[in-house]
Amino acid sequence: MDYSRWLKECLVRTKRSEVRRFRTAALSACVAVVALPTKIVGGESQKRLSFESKLDGNVEVFDSEGQTLVENVLSLACQYQLPLGVEYLDRGAVSQRLRLQLRGKPVREILLSVVAQAPQYRLGFSGGCVQLYSPRARADPSNLLNAVVDNFQVSGVDPQVASAAAFEALVHETAPKTSVVESTALGTLGPPTMTLHLKKAKVYEILDTIVANHGAAVWVVRVPPDKLSTLKGTLWYIYPLQPPNWREAVLGDVTSLFPAKPTP
Repeated sequence: MDYSRWLKECLVRTKRSEVRRFRTAALSACVAVVALPTKIVGGESQKRLSFESKLDGNVEVFDSEGQTLVENVLSLACQYQLPLGVEYLDRGAVSQRLRLQLRGKPVREILLSVVAQAPQYRLGFSGGCVQLYSPRARADPSNLLNAVVDNFQVSGVDPQVASAAAFEALVHETAPKTSVVESTALGTLGPPTMTLHLKKAKVYEILDTIVANHGAAVWVVRVPPDKLSTLKGTLWYIYPLQPPNWREAVLGDVTSLFPAKPTP
C-alpha cells in the first residue's frame, strides 16, 4: 500500500466535514508513571519543562462544582494548557457528579484528587502528557489501543496526518488484510509539524506522543468500553486545546456514547 497517497486521499475526503464540525462547535488516586518511547525533534526539553512547571503551579481554590470526572479533567487541562490523553471512558465518568473542594494545592495534586473519586481510573504524567486511563482496560489484550506498533515513523507532518498514520499502523498490525477506505482518526489541529520515530510502541503511547509534541491538544477515545476491540467506528479523536467552547464540543461527543437509559 502507498501510505503517502492513502493519507492524502483521507485528508481530502475528511477536510470539509471536519472543518464544518469544529466551526459549528466553535471548538468551542493513584499515580502511575508510564514511560513513552519517544524521539521528538526540536524543543522537547523546553516543552517538558513547561509541562512540569504547569503541573507544579499552585491553585488557590478548586471546586468541582458538582461536575463529572470528564468535565473536571477537561477544565483543568484547558485552564492550564496541559496536553491530555483520555484512553478510557465509561458511563460513570460522564454522568456521576463529584463534590470536591481544595485550597492551595498544585495542579498535579488536584488532578490526582479528582481522579481518586473514581476508583476504576488512574492518572499518569509522562512525556509531556497527562494520561487518564483504566488499569483494567490497559491489561485487556483485545483493547486495540494496547496494540503494539513495531515501527512508527512520520517526518514533517501535521498532527492530523500523524493521527491518520497511527490509525493506518493499527490496521496494519491487527488486520493486515483489511482494505482501509478512510481513517476515522483524523483531527483538525493544524501546525506545528512534527517528526516522530517510535519503536515497539502501543497505540495509546503514539497518540500521547502526538498531542505532547503538538503541545496544545487532547486525544479522547470515541467508543464505549465494549467497542474497544473492534475497528468499526471512530476509535479516537484529537481536539485542539483551545478555549472558549472546545470543552463543550468534547463533552457533547463523549456523552453521546452513553445514551440516557429509558425510564422504566
